[in-house]
Amino acid sequence: MVEVLLVEDNPGDARLIAEHLRETSDLVNDYHVTHVERVDDAVRKLTDGSRVDIILSDISLPDSAGEDTLIALNRAAKEVPVIFMTGTNDEGLAVSAIHKGAQDYLVKGRIDGEILARAIQYAIERKKFQNQLNEAVTRARLASQRAELLDSQKRQLIKLNRSKDDFISIASHQLRTPATAVKQYVGMFLEGYVGEVSPDQQEILKKAYKSNERQLTVINELLKTAQLDAADFRLEMRNCSVNELLAESKADLAPMLKLREQRVTFQKTDDDLALADCDELRLVFDNLLENASKYSENGKRIRVSTMSAKGIIKITVADQGVGIKQEDLGLIFDKFSRVDNAMSSTVEGSGLGLYWVKRIVDLHDGTIDVESTPGKGSKFTVCLPLAQA
Repeated sequence: MVEVLLVEDNPGDARLIAEHLRETSDLVNDYHVTHVERVDDAVRKLTDGSRVDIILSDISLPDSAGEDTLIALNRAAKEVPVIFMTGTNDEGLAVSAIHKGAQDYLVKGRIDGEILARAIQYAIERKKFQNQLNEAVTRARLASQRAELLDSQKRQLIKLNRSKDDFISIASHQLRTPATAVKQYVGMFLEGYVGEVSPDQQEILKKAYKSNERQLTVINELLKTAQLDAADFRLEMRNCSVNELLAESKADLAPMLKLREQRVTFQKTDDDLALADCDELRLVFDNLLENASKYSENGKRIRVSTMSAKGIIKITVADQGVGIKQEDLGLIFDKFSRVDNAMSSTVEGSGLGLYWVKRIVDLHDGTIDVESTPGKGSKFTVCLPLAQA
């Protein structure tokens, strides 16, 4: 059933339109006609909650004419299509109304049931399409506005993040100078440069010295983080022997490995030259090997290997440690992240080591992946571009 609102002040024309619709009801659609004579009456009908599918309106009414009629009807129900009916003398006015949003116009005296039914059907379909198009445009506009807002928020966050990094860098520099001086003065006391100290005094000074060293370690880690996060940070790229860097990291870790009775096995590839910042890459290997040792029980084995193929060198560090829960794997590379495990309460750390590893690998256009099973161990795999021959 198509609900037609007929706005016509001429009773004869109104009866004729209703008759045309009755003639076509069995052929195309059933029509139910509600007739009013004034625009004000039409507006009340449109706003009282009644369903209206199409408006057939005379172009000139007692209380309105032309574009004013269209404006009033659209204001009341913008989604309902309007077809104007006009006498031959009003065709210019009707065309103007079409340009303003009316769906169609029909010339009185030239209307029959078939023309009227076709005009109604097409008007409803066109209006439906227009409404859908308008909704799509509105959604696109809102999406564009949201994108602009998100872009603005992103720029603000980047600015705030840079300000934070600048603050950390400045604060860390300011803290490191007096902390280094304190370490030197305490060391002079311990070495006896200012006279003898009692055993009790020595014990207190040793504790102060160790606490100061921990403070300097934290300060240096914050400075390193600010350096890696800086927008102007640049790698010093050259050909690096990955095997040699891993061997150096292993050698530096030897005292800890010996103390913990841990063994490192090393399988090497011959093609091990990577185009990298050797110092930063060494930091990656230091952290991976140290974590493998720290989070493994005494007597466990650490396997290190390098493989090369298709322009890529793959470095693997696998341990037999406590492992990482699946739900924590996405967190371990976050800044200041320390996930809970069986040894986290006994292992000291700032939660920055793996953040550095991921950041440095990313800066080298490389990748890092981790596989882990709680209670069985973890395997970290770093892939980097090989140096060009």
